Amino acid sequence: MNKNFNNNKLIILLFFLMIFLNSRNIFSQKNISLGIKSGFSQTGINLQNNFFPIIIETSKLNSYNYSLISEIMNKNNIGIRLEINMIKKGYFQNFLSGEKLFSKLNYINFPFLLHYYFLDKKQNLYFNLGPYFEYLLNVNSQSIPSSLNASEVYFFDEKQDNKLGYGLKFSFGLSTLIKMNKIQLDFSYMYNFSNLISPNYKSDSVPDVSNFNTLSISLVYLFKFNKK
Repeated sequence: MNKNFNNNKLIILLFFLMIFLNSRNIFSQKNISLGIKSGFSQTGINLQNNFFPIIIETSKLNSYNYSLISEIMNKNNIGIRLEINMIKKGYFQNFLSGEKLFSKLNYINFPFLLHYYFLDKKQNLYFNLGPYFEYLLNVNSQSIPSSLNASEVYFFDEKQDNKLGYGLKFSFGLSTLIKMNKIQLDFSYMYNFSNLISPNYKSDSVPDVSNFNTLSISLVYLFKFNKK
């Protein structure tokens, strides 16, 4: 686990180093746009134990997300996209009895993305890639019925689990220029390197891997703010 944690940190540090080394090219002759984004998300979680090879059955949770976006581009169609996302993640834990329990978690999420447009046309294609950081605002987990063993339910525990998370985001989309503004259809995937549950001991009954993955489809509107 420590080796994976160090590798994940290295990926994020290399990304920021690449941005720093190319900052002059990215921010020269910049176009700045501000915008909003709203869409549909589907989140799943990988709950498993690597020390004792078991996988805990879960199913995905659907929700909506809302964002504020800033986009800074240069004349070569390369730039960065900064986002502030309000996103709901969560999952259903499935039990052999056929019962399901949900856990819904509301995050404020901050992606820092390298952004690239492929064409110099009104109809365009783009992709972006970069790390994100997030903070858990609140949790809504279903009450555990007496028919289930509480020790076999794996939800966020405020007493021991970390509210801070981080991961990698990739997205691509279609962009249409209307006058000086843009409308975009955005498809994205986020993968958490951080674990939701942080056990303080090894056991075959406790997952030591608990990371989210999130698919989203969103509509974006960007207002041209200025040009240099």
